[in-house]
Amino acid sequence: MDVGCGVAVHGDVNLDLFSGECYQDVIKSNPPKSRAKNPVMASAEWLPFRANVFSEAVSYEVLEHVGSPVQMIRDMMRCSHRIRLTTPNAMFINRVFRSWVRGTYTPYKGHINVWGKPELRNLLRHCNLKDVVISYGDHIPAHRYHYPLIYKILMLLTPTTLKCRTLFATGKTRR
Repeated sequence: MDVGCGVAVHGDVNLDLFSGECYQDVIKSNPPKSRAKNPVMASAEWLPFRANVFSEAVSYEVLEHVGSPVQMIRDMMRCSHRIRLTTPNAMFINRVFRSWVRGTYTPYKGHINVWGKPELRNLLRHCNLKDVVISYGDHIPAHRYHYPLIYKILMLLTPTTLKCRTLFATGKTRR
């Protein structure tokens, strides 16, 4: 099951809140191979499935958009035996630098929540996931030619915590 599939589908059952014209635009702009199979319109926080129906529930870049991430994770756990999700890394250097310049942390448009690795780990533990593994991903290569030399040097000296845009998390339910 893919919770919040959007235009990039990853599951046999794909759940999202698309409706009306917005959903029709997504269908028109995507070739038939990438369209959601078995689409379901529902909230990520209240999944319309029985308990333990799926072996795995995935959710990519959705957690930061929901009002109750705990409810979303718990409902994913209720419906599946394992969850996999990604969310933007709040400590990504570009976000940290922009926050320092602005004097306040401003999440991206549409993002309600932001997490660093420790906060995401605490959230998943609070939801009673076991075997939680959180890793960094989507490194920014320091050798990009269009960045100034000072940026390339800075990226080489920057720890992984600040260099990665995305946090990847997996965990198993306690069933």
